[in-house]
Amino acid sequence: MAVIYLLLALLLLSMIAKVWGLVYFLALVSG
Repeated sequence: MAVIYLLLALLLLSMIAKVWGLVYFLALVSG
């Protein structure tokens, strides 16, 4: 059961990292 929560937490973190990476990239591109 704990493994499922760990996988969900990793998935959530990766999604957040993707979103922030995209925001950072757009901020760099727009200057």
